[in-house]
Amino acid sequence: MQENCIEIPLLGKKTKTYKNGDKYEGDYVGGKREGKGVYFFKNGDKYEGEFKKGKKDGQGKYTYSNGNVYEGSWKDDEKNGKGVYYYLTYYNVAELRYKDIKDVCNIYTGDFKDGKFEGKGIVTFRNGDRYEGGFHDDKKEGYGEYKFKDGKVYKGNFVQDNFEGDGTMYYPDDSKMTGLYHNSAPIGMHIKTFSNNEVEEVMFNDIWILIIMFFSIKYVLRQYYFVSSILLNYNIL
Repeated sequence: MQENCIEIPLLGKKTKTYKNGDKYEGDYVGGKREGKGVYFFKNGDKYEGEFKKGKKDGQGKYTYSNGNVYEGSWKDDEKNGKGVYYYLTYYNVAELRYKDIKDVCNIYTGDFKDGKFEGKGIVTFRNGDRYEGGFHDDKKEGYGEYKFKDGKVYKGNFVQDNFEGDGTMYYPDDSKMTGLYHNSAPIGMHIKTFSNNEVEEVMFNDIWILIIMFFSIKYVLRQYYFVSSILLNYNIL
């Protein structure tokens, strides 16, 4: 936010329009935004909350021109700390015309760092699904639990928003399936435990195992020929 306007007051409340079209209404200290105020952006965004040394800092609400809303903690002009973010998807933007955003959007509640989901959080999806667990760089990462609206629950590891590594899928009939996942799909041998505690082995996506084995063998052979060629050059073999 540029300070390229004229006659900024040293102290008190003031309404100011900036040369870039933005507008601020609120407290000033030492000629800078300090305390509580409302900042209107030329693009239609609006921030209402606390400022420190001219930056968004403290508690505040940011309403985006596309309908998204963030309410929570700020530091140095970025979302930092605890907050709630209401965000729309491409298929429900039009519904804002006759519904409240909280009824038509996904809702993230949790930790933020430098404007992104980072740490622990919960997402309640508009379709009825729910995720609770770790986040990194706006994506589900680390251990988490994903509850589907149909009653299934996945508990396990996430990488880049996908089920990845060890995980267990729990089903509404009280059975469960434990094994490895890749890109959210089960792979290899899984152990299925039924509600009566009977157990059976289930094989998923044999092709993945073959692909992994193929590339693993190919890598080992490549390394073998590479090392062999070096040893031959030195007359070691």
